Amino acid sequence: LTASLGDRFPPNGAVLAKSWYAWEAESEVDRLIELHGLPMRTPGSITAIADFKEELRRTRQRGYALSVGEYYDEHNAVGCPVFSPDGRCQLLLVITGFASALPAEELSNLGRLLRARADEITSEVFGSGHLEPRRRTA
Repeated sequence: LTASLGDRFPPNGAVLAKSWYAWEAESEVDRLIELHGLPMRTPGSITAIADFKEELRRTRQRGYALSVGEYYDEHNAVGCPVFSPDGRCQLLLVITGFASALPAEELSNLGRLLRARADEITSEVFGSGHLEPRRRTA
């Protein structure tokens, strides 16, 4: 996967959506799903709303999102947010690559490392360590 400066990915694109939406209010998640849908890009794509919301719950629990062949076949990814002091997502850190170089069984280890780096960025940028992210309810 090669991304050039200015390239854009759709808002409901696998690891990106899960990494960001997991800390959004359910009403906002519903609005964005209504607006952009949950398209099937590969046979591994999550297209059922209930399944997607369950994956958001698991993402919040872990602190990072996983994607195994959901956006492109044979591409895996892990991503997590950097949080503001009030616990809201500010930006995402994402690692993506060919499944041969980024096997599914390694994603959890990378996710924990990425979460630690995101916490360090939160500390450096906002002057605080990782604050418990809060899911918005409004």
